[in-house]
Amino acid sequence: MAFPSQTATKVSTSSIVVAIIVAATGFALLGMAAGLLPGVTQGGYSNLRASIKADKQSIQATGDFLTYVMTIANTGTVKTDDIVALQHFAADTLSFVSAKTTGGFTCSVATGAADIACTGGSLKAGESATLSIGMKLLQNANACGVTGSAMSLMTVDPKNVIAEKNETDNAAKLSIAVPGTCPAVTALPNLTVTNLAVASTNGLVTATLGNAGKADATGSVGIYLYVDGVKTMTYSSTTLKDVAWMTYGNTSSISTSTVDTATVTSVKMCVDALEAVTESDETDNCQEVTLGSSATGTTNAAGTTSSTGTSTQDGTTAGIDLTIKKTGSVPTAKQGEPVSYTILVSNVGTTAATSVGVTDVFTDPFVYASATGTNGFVCALSSYTVVCKGATIGAGSSATITVVGSIGATGLACDTTKTITDVATVDPLKKIAETNEDNNKSTAQTVLTNPCSGSSVTTTTSGGGTVTGGTTTTTTSGTGTTLK
Repeated sequence: MAFPSQTATKVSTSSIVVAIIVAATGFALLGMAAGLLPGVTQGGYSNLRASIKADKQSIQATGDFLTYVMTIANTGTVKTDDIVALQHFAADTLSFVSAKTTGGFTCSVATGAADIACTGGSLKAGESATLSIGMKLLQNANACGVTGSAMSLMTVDPKNVIAEKNETDNAAKLSIAVPGTCPAVTALPNLTVTNLAVASTNGLVTATLGNAGKADATGSVGIYLYVDGVKTMTYSSTTLKDVAWMTYGNTSSISTSTVDTATVTSVKMCVDALEAVTESDETDNCQEVTLGSSATGTTNAAGTTSSTGTSTQDGTTAGIDLTIKKTGSVPTAKQGEPVSYTILVSNVGTTAATSVGVTDVFTDPFVYASATGTNGFVCALSSYTVVCKGATIGAGSSATITVVGSIGATGLACDTTKTITDVATVDPLKKIAETNEDNNKSTAQTVLTNPCSGSSVTTTTSGGGTVTGGTTTTTTSGTGTTLK
């Protein structure tokens, strides 16, 4: 049987090459038409997302430990290998201690470097890896009352080696507060006299002695009893035998002498009237009771009776009359801002005043730094009280005390305020007989604020708005590059 003749078709090599190019171009155009990105296959894509947080909101003391917890999530649809993450930190403030990781990452840092490199990560679609980086505070150069910060930036795929669908969420940063350290406040005793009473039946004087401070009182403490302004009895912690009240937090009831209730008009008891004990508060060392309505004056802590004053020819009142006025440097303040108070002590009487004392009780979170005075005032900090002593103020003259500090941690929520009130008192123990003691106190108020716009706690996500609150700041940026 004869077969039909077959005709061979010759195809040139150049035609094959052209066909391949056309086919490749067609597939590329189809891929572009389908919205595929470079490096993303028809079957899926990679997408890495970074976030960071810490186990503390602030660190203060040198050597304090802090753990950053960084999370890398693969929100794409395909497995991604050879992932690199870089954490940049403030090398002058923090130092690397250790790293604990998942997802196959291994972290290390070169000596003296400010970058922690974590390499070798591998994440399937939907998986996450956690990098726990232990750091410690290398040094705190912030002054007392000043709060700085330690910034840390984390970047995943910093050199953009991995083709991703979205690279705008590859970085996150976090700021940790570093408040300055302040001198420790010395714990001091605070001796008090309360419940002073005179029995109407037999005139027995009783009282309660106590220590409301934070430290024990030691030594022989003097207790004075004044009857109608005259010191009549002197006791001590040794002669009273019961010294339990000198231990802080304790009180003891005592009975002293008897008085004639038919003739006596006032009785006062003072503990540590000679100020032999350094105390946190010396304004409550005395208590006085009035027995009748015929008293001509009030008894002060030194046991003298203040006069009602006599008028001079020009109409002024003879004697000493101390006044005090306290003002703040600013009406409002935020955490870390400096604040100072000026205390003006004036003698509007006609007689010079010597050994003038002033106490200035301030309120947390005011952080004391220093106090200075004129006219011989010598000032020192005693717990939360500035005690100034030893001034001489002539008739018609004034002295000035300046208290300097700053605002510590306020604990305020975002966009809230609170007011602190500080009280200054001249002659708090009433040792000086004055013609008028109603003008011996002055207060100053400062409004503490925490505006959201100035908060150190802001969470920002690129393209997703801002959420503010707390004390941690997480910011997502779209750089995808290493912080320099």
